[in-house]
Amino acid sequence: MSSILTALGRKMLGLALIFNSLMSLLSTVNILLGFYSSMPWWKPYAPYIIDGSVFWLVIPTSLLNIIPARSVGEVKIRRVIFHHYVYGFLTVLSSTFAVSLFAPLPLISLFLPPLYESGINLNNLTFYICSFFAYGGLVLILDDLYDFSSRIPCISRLLRLRVGRSSRLLRMIHLSCSILTIYIALGVGLWLIRNYNWIGRHTFVCVSHIVFMSSLLITGLFGFKVSINNSRGRMDKNEDSEKGKYINNTST
Repeated sequence: MSSILTALGRKMLGLALIFNSLMSLLSTVNILLGFYSSMPWWKPYAPYIIDGSVFWLVIPTSLLNIIPARSVGEVKIRRVIFHHYVYGFLTVLSSTFAVSLFAPLPLISLFLPPLYESGINLNNLTFYICSFFAYGGLVLILDDLYDFSSRIPCISRLLRLRVGRSSRLLRMIHLSCSILTIYIALGVGLWLIRNYNWIGRHTFVCVSHIVFMSSLLITGLFGFKVSINNSRGRMDKNEDSEKGKYINNTST
């Protein structure tokens, strides 16, 4: 019983981390679209964020976090009738249908919901609820991607071999972007504290910024932990190989 609960806990943690990475990624894309479409009048979270372009650094952090997050939840759990990706596709399609039916607005808003709506109305609530389920559907698809096609594991192994050749550079990119993602999250938090007197009047907007800040912070901290652990693992492997060479030389 305890092993089943442990496996379920790991699976839920892995899914939550993938969900958080997707939320950071798509929310950041939303910020960047607003930043470039309103240049030079809008500077997001100024003066704590030096420039809106730094949000680009959240994108590689989020993408590089997805595979380690999937590894966290990589346990064998018996499926219920269908594979997880089937439920994922059904959830995404249902969310898309709900948006087109109850809130006749562009479907791109399903994955890029507004961050700065000042009031609560049926359209806003519909978008956020449907976005939540759409993200969940994407998470199930990504988590069960290997079962979607027999070619995907082969492609994944090929990518791992190519990434392994430049693993040092990739770790440095992951570490640097993760640290800067933490900086962005702290900048959002400081901006929220400074402007709380007026933004706190709009609960919906305030909660949106808090969720965005929390998502960025989790993304940055998880990426930092993964990159540090990978660096330590690489160092341990190098030490073991050096010890092996030394033992072989002394024995001969």
